[in-house]
Amino acid sequence: MHVAASAVAFVPVMADCQAQMIARLPDPAAAPQQGAVQSDLVEAWRSARDYDPQYRSAVAQRQVNIATANQALTQYLPSASYQMTSVATENTTRQIVTLTQPLFSVDRYATVREIAPRKRFANATLAVADQSLASRLLTEITTYIAAVENARANDAKIDALQKQADRSQKMYQSGLGTITDARDIQVQYEAAQANGILLASAARASASRIAAITGKKVGPQDFRFPEKLGTIHLDSLSAYVERQLRDNPAIIVALQNERVGRFEALKAKGSLLPTIGLSATYTNASNTGSSKYAGFSISAPIAPGGFFQVRAANATARSAVEQRRQAVQQARVDLERLYEQVNGGQEALVISAKAIESAQLSVEANTKSFEGGVRTTVDVVNAIQTLYTVRSTYVTSATQVAVNLLTLLLVSGDDTADAMDVTQKFLFGK
Repeated sequence: MHVAASAVAFVPVMADCQAQMIARLPDPAAAPQQGAVQSDLVEAWRSARDYDPQYRSAVAQRQVNIATANQALTQYLPSASYQMTSVATENTTRQIVTLTQPLFSVDRYATVREIAPRKRFANATLAVADQSLASRLLTEITTYIAAVENARANDAKIDALQKQADRSQKMYQSGLGTITDARDIQVQYEAAQANGILLASAARASASRIAAITGKKVGPQDFRFPEKLGTIHLDSLSAYVERQLRDNPAIIVALQNERVGRFEALKAKGSLLPTIGLSATYTNASNTGSSKYAGFSISAPIAPGGFFQVRAANATARSAVEQRRQAVQQARVDLERLYEQVNGGQEALVISAKAIESAQLSVEANTKSFEGGVRTTVDVVNAIQTLYTVRSTYVTSATQVAVNLLTLLLVSGDDTADAMDVTQKFLFGK
């Protein structure tokens, strides 16, 4: 009689624990509706571009880089200076106005030639920051999706364990079961309960990180995993490679750094060469009157340290060349790796979907066999655990394919908005 009471008492305890477990899960409906990101990757990315501090800093840095590039336009503009001196011993005040117009200067020429690559560098650097923002955002969203979906699968697992506990109780009361069955279920239930707490915590943390990037809280219907994923249609690998060499912003940054490095080396050499210009000077002294002068001016710097500057600039230029080569090679390696991962990942998802169906049938078959006395409680519990595992694997694989897909498109040089749109169609089936 004491054993029977223990088995009966276990069923309501499981129900109470499950209710507490569900209460701890992140409730999307509790999030404010106003300002939600509407379950749209592209919209969330746009919100992040207006809010994310890291990206906004990159926008400001681009403005700095553009202003620095435009500053080179003043290299060949005339300049003027005014100087007034008072000589107490001569009781004289002297005023000097000088106007100069540079005509020939190698270092000034090199500075002007840097304008175009510096502007392209500024734009490409911002594009790299934009890609980084998209990747960071999708990583947090997929982490949130995985946590939420695994929590739901865990709830389904707990429900299945509850039903199996009821069956075990009935069989025990009819003399066909044992207290061992209830204890086996209790072990699995408590493990699922602990896992659910961790998943709920992970979901809340991910939602907070998404809000920190977008400036908007995750709403009740945001980023819901679909019943059916979209289909990925990849171009040929050669097409991605061709587009990558032309449009990948990281490669463009490295290429513009290489070009700027060459001009910096030319600028260093030019600093050792004479500069020719026009000069006009007007001088007015209180005791001697005024005088004017206009003519050519030549300045030839004599600075021994300039030779070392030339060597350093040449070495920096060679380093920029190698960095560009490294950027191209790394981008190519990443592209080929991601291409295979997306292709293989999509095929694996088809198999995982079939595994879920098989696992569901296995749970049903083991349950019926248990009721018929052919299978044990352990067999049913193992089938339930397998179903949870394959569901979790499917969600994890799908979110990883989404991340790989976005990274592939970005590495190949696709526009970030287009890449986010393609990824959204796959991950959310729309």
